[in-house]
Amino acid sequence: MRHTVIFFAFTLMLMSPLTLHAQAPTFTLDMLAGKSREEQIQLLLQIIALMQQQRQESRVGAAVASSEWHYVRPAAKDEHMHDVDEDDELYDEEEIIHQYLVRNDRLYENDEWTRDTTGPEYEVWRMFRSLFGKEFIADNLWRYATFDVGDVSTLAFVQYLKQEEPNWGLAVNTNSIDLDDKVWTRDLAVTLIHEYAHMLTLANNQVNHRLRSADVCARDGTYFMPVGGEGCTKSKSYLNVFVEEFWNDASIKKAAQARALGKTKDLYAANEDVFVTWYAATSPEEDIAESFTNFILERKPTSDEKVRDQKILFFYEYPALVTLREEIRDAAEEYFK
Repeated sequence: MRHTVIFFAFTLMLMSPLTLHAQAPTFTLDMLAGKSREEQIQLLLQIIALMQQQRQESRVGAAVASSEWHYVRPAAKDEHMHDVDEDDELYDEEEIIHQYLVRNDRLYENDEWTRDTTGPEYEVWRMFRSLFGKEFIADNLWRYATFDVGDVSTLAFVQYLKQEEPNWGLAVNTNSIDLDDKVWTRDLAVTLIHEYAHMLTLANNQVNHRLRSADVCARDGTYFMPVGGEGCTKSKSYLNVFVEEFWNDASIKKAAQARALGKTKDLYAANEDVFVTWYAATSPEEDIAESFTNFILERKPTSDEKVRDQKILFFYEYPALVTLREEIRDAAEEYFK
């Protein structure tokens, strides 16, 4: 009878398709040695219960993974973004609709807290705030502006403001705002995530914006940013590590030449496995921002065969960014249903 009980329990274990891991020890007959029949039965039932629990957790995990929303951007699509230095503007003074100072997460116009929040610019502001949170806005944003330019395919951009604290300005083109249009709203959300990536990777704790010399950066072994605010990346910054892994002097020079000649799309066409979009081929700064955007929007790549996927996997090496990804995705889900 003793051997019959052992054989029955062992047979149940073999029938399970799940491989035992740390939670359920691998069964051996030695585990039953010196135990009474009741103890043997109890031990085997415990192992079987652990196996069933693992199988259930595996099924739940698979269901969560399969239901996780994701959005794959058309890599060759024209993006609604623009490189902007501090002194550049995409609009004339008469095209400015509103210009707000941001204090904490409130908007002030002419030193007055804005209470009328019914216009389309407030809908965009609420989207930005819902995606990235009040704390981020309070710590990083100095100015929020809206402008109306019909012939420029730019939904939004950010500027690094060297003379202000916090150091960032956000500008939105309200010419074609249509938050009832799901495609337009989705494109705006994508654009805002891209712009957020700039604010994250070019922040003062990531870049020394006071260093304006490529020679100084080269001496320190860091990357010199010629576009969008200038400065030297800090050695452990996201952008500096990204450049060390995926760029070199030759590829940086080639991207700059292509940008100057208006041939960035040609550069991308010859390197589609390297960049997530054509706009990523513009510069390392745009490459990391575009790769971060795909990190937020897409499922985790299952292969690192292509460099473009390696760039997305790069962000998974930082636990804080993985947590940030989940927070942004929770807020962004409504725009991608």
